[in-house]
Amino acid sequence: MWIVKKICCTVEYREKFFPVLSFRSCSSKIIFYIFCISFIYHVLSGVRHMLIDFNIIGYSITISKVSSVLTIISTFIIFFLLCFL
Repeated sequence: MWIVKKICCTVEYREKFFPVLSFRSCSSKIIFYIFCISFIYHVLSGVRHMLIDFNIIGYSITISKVSSVLTIISTFIIFFLLCFL
């Protein structure tokens, strides 16, 4: 959380576990959103690689393409849910 405090001006808690971030500028907001997108994509691509490795049939190009598209789509859906709702 200390990285967020360096980028952001303040972190306020309206409810017990609901932080509200107040950004200093628009550029720091964009940097924070890029960090969130890259972190979520990193986690989901790791899950994708584990699913491919655990596949009984073996590595398939079709499975790789479908799982990469699903990873990218789910990254932006999760990012939207975390940041804008």
